Amino acid sequence: MVRRAPTKWSGRAGVALLIALASFGCRGADMGVATPVQRGSLASTAQPATSSRVTPPAARRAANVPLELGLIWPNFPSGVPPDESEVALGKELFSERLLSADDSVSCETCHDSARGFADPRPASLGIHGKKGRRNSPTLLNAAYYENLGWGGQEPSIEAQSLAALTNPEEMGLEREQIPAKLGPRYGDRLRAIYGEATPESIVRALAAFQRMLVAGDSPFDRYIYGGDQDAVSEQAKRGFAVFIGEARCIQCHFMRSAQSHPFGGFSGTFTDNRFHNIGIGYENKQHTQDLGREEVTHNPADRGAFKTPTLRNVALTAPYMHDGSLATLMEVVEHYNKGGVPNPNLDFDVKPLHLTDRNKADLVAFLQTLTSVKLAAVASNPAAPESVSGAAP
Repeated sequence: MVRRAPTKWSGRAGVALLIALASFGCRGADMGVATPVQRGSLASTAQPATSSRVTPPAARRAANVPLELGLIWPNFPSGVPPDESEVALGKELFSERLLSADDSVSCETCHDSARGFADPRPASLGIHGKKGRRNSPTLLNAAYYENLGWGGQEPSIEAQSLAALTNPEEMGLEREQIPAKLGPRYGDRLRAIYGEATPESIVRALAAFQRMLVAGDSPFDRYIYGGDQDAVSEQAKRGFAVFIGEARCIQCHFMRSAQSHPFGGFSGTFTDNRFHNIGIGYENKQHTQDLGREEVTHNPADRGAFKTPTLRNVALTAPYMHDGSLATLMEVVEHYNKGGVPNPNLDFDVKPLHLTDRNKADLVAFLQTLTSVKLAAVASNPAAPESVSGAAP
């Protein structure tokens, strides 16, 4: 065996490189930087329109991008935010029941703005009242995610939108039906913006709207990043200490701050964009009916692993987990406190936490401070969701 001679590092250079690498890696997880995924025709829908665009993108101004305390610049295709016409059209399409085969459901049916753009039912209902397999997660801050779906099966918001439209258990449209159904009402606007009225242009408009659903600026953001000591209660502050300490929640629900990261930070999506098996679906048995991430990777080691959901606005998005099996935040805390449910693929880090009753109550109080201030107003007055709609004022 040939031994490689040790490399000589200066102390200052080595520390500088380690800091740079750590900062980049954590920033990437924090930002939700997307790695391009080739998924055939679906992956191509993630690319912005270029030669097909008729209207020049003069209205695409950075001033229209919602930048909120605790979050950074959203992840737009090619870094270019959508213009107002795309967002407005996407908002209309989002509530359009014509996008379902029997005109009974829209995107909004399972992503209610008053519920944090999530579904309050354990499992979502599709056309003809068909019950789906999973709970519909929030669409808030979707622009920061690397992939969509509990199994991470879709590489972009466009791909996820098209999958929902064509899934026979959800909206049930055949791909070739989409232009014919939507053309009479939306065809002229689609052609004016994208140069064509196709399934791809429709999901581009839907994605433009969804990428503007940015919701930060929670009481906790005002406390941790804004320096407002009165923004959250003392109980919530203790809960944050539990979150980054005894409960170790921050290992998967990632955020950066001076208190939680050795290099500080100013933002957090509260997800690592990864997949973990915490035992949900394994209750009283050693197998699960929902394979989770394994359906995508075909790797048995990924069986029962699901994407880490964001904790932002989590108080609005009950029930919890991919199957909606946990009704309250305290039930979620109790699940982790007992160490999940044993199964062959349980994550190594999921172990009994031995939290006290006070720890658990403090942790829930902290989680309740992660609701965007504007969303809290919408939840109390569902008739006025404009502030989180992504539409230009």
